[in-house]
Amino acid sequence: MGKFLACFVLYLVLVVLTFQYPAILASHSENLDMGPIISGYIGLILLGASFISFGLFASSLSENQVISAMLSFGGLIMFWIFGWAKFALDNAWGELISKLSLLDRFSEFIRGVVDSGNVIFFIVFIVLWLFIATRVLESERWR
Repeated sequence: MGKFLACFVLYLVLVVLTFQYPAILASHSENLDMGPIISGYIGLILLGASFISFGLFASSLSENQVISAMLSFGGLIMFWIFGWAKFALDNAWGELISKLSLLDRFSEFIRGVVDSGNVIFFIVFIVLWLFIATRVLESERWR
């Protein structure tokens, strides 16, 4: 949990550094709609926390950093490709698998839609991978 919080705080610092750009846009525009910008930042923070939690899970599976990075990258690519399932599979399975796509859910935030279902999905995704990573580390402690 400490590694997650450290990574998440570092990520938040980097995101906060970008707050200046919407502020500059707002100062040069009379009627800038801040709704999509704010919801986009909320989605970006949730997406980043999801990436961090999955990355911590991947790093809990291996002591080798390169293998952990490849597992993390491969898993996150898989969650990206899930969004294409609704086009590849024209049935209920395609629709179900596409619901697991992180980027499809993030695109809702970019459009200015803060849906409670998407927020809950991201929170459950984060907690699930942190829980599994904790269990993996605890099981290795018993070996």
